[in-house]
Amino acid sequence: MSLRHVWIGHGKPPDNNHESYSDYKTAKRRFARMFEDKQQTFYQKEYEKVENDINIDIKTLWKRVRPKRQPTSGTAITVDGITYKSQDELCDMWRRHYQALLNEQASESARYDSNHADILCKQLGDIKQLSNSSDDPTNTLLEPFSINEIANTCKDLPNNKAPGYDQISYECVSLTPTLNKLLEKLVLNRLKPWFAQKEFPPPLQQAGREKTNCICLTYMVLEAIGNAVFRGSKVYGCFLDIKSAYDVINWQGLLVKLWNLGIKHKLWNLFEHWLIGSTAHISTNGEASSVFQISRSIKQGGLLSTFYFLVFYHDIHSFVRRGSTQPLTFHNRDISSPTMADDTLLLSMTPRGLQTMIDNAYMYSRLWRLEYSPSKTKCIVFGDRKLKHIDNYQCFSVING
Repeated sequence: MSLRHVWIGHGKPPDNNHESYSDYKTAKRRFARMFEDKQQTFYQKEYEKVENDINIDIKTLWKRVRPKRQPTSGTAITVDGITYKSQDELCDMWRRHYQALLNEQASESARYDSNHADILCKQLGDIKQLSNSSDDPTNTLLEPFSINEIANTCKDLPNNKAPGYDQISYECVSLTPTLNKLLEKLVLNRLKPWFAQKEFPPPLQQAGREKTNCICLTYMVLEAIGNAVFRGSKVYGCFLDIKSAYDVINWQGLLVKLWNLGIKHKLWNLFEHWLIGSTAHISTNGEASSVFQISRSIKQGGLLSTFYFLVFYHDIHSFVRRGSTQPLTFHNRDISSPTMADDTLLLSMTPRGLQTMIDNAYMYSRLWRLEYSPSKTKCIVFGDRKLKHIDNYQCFSVING
């Protein structure tokens, strides 16, 4: 006979003074702990299986794709009716393209909020005056890096990466020295415990988080939408994508957000040194362009780039929810703006709620000098027999300007 039946047979005594009640509750707590442990083990095994399948699929994909890729050296390119053929012409064309991309143009500035830019400049000036302190709230630079710490970091660096123009760095854009890359990795490793304390990245941002990926995010969104549709509701969604996301990150805004997040003084000065005053040049088939100054962007493939972007974009979730009615929730958890890096999905239970979130996203882009891609921004309604793609939301006229 189970302990519960024994307790029922004794008339369900309500307190620990009765042995049957105490035995039953103790057994129940023990079962709950065992169930939780087994459940956690099951989820971990399922995650590892999914992660392994993803890695196998990616490796298989690249094995098939790489042999089919054809070299493009010497290919002529036509831009605005002008054809560039020679090596010098191609190199200079790409230099002008990236110089314009990595520096804000006057036509772009007119779309953004100039008052907010002035506020950021003033905040940055105030921060610089405060940053002379040697304090480090994160304790990242409190102790010198040890030999073992450096050795372990070197072991974690990826293998089989082709070198860049300097024959050392392995990213296609970054040309910074090896020691600087090692320092970036050491700083990131030391920041991890601090990330956990700050709940960074935020729960709805799936990029840069351990033991999660886009598949986990997809399952979460499908469960939340499916639950709402099962209960007879419709879910209104809008997919957002930032145009040239990494290339247009504003350094002033990034530095202010780093400070507000708690990265201050000595460590903040290090991040400022890594950003401000950067230069770049273009290399095409061994031909190097002249060096030019850049005033925005984070490096594609850089060790700190994902961290920089997550800091810059971490407040999008609270911003888009301002004044929004009936955002999508699931088991009392907010699912209204799930994000994978710069790809954001806005979800609401009402059309008006979704429109408010879209308006907020547009306001956010003007404040922080971003542009959402109109061709990749789509609205959709879940819950109809036939999925409806909506083209008349006000966001399209706004985003297109």
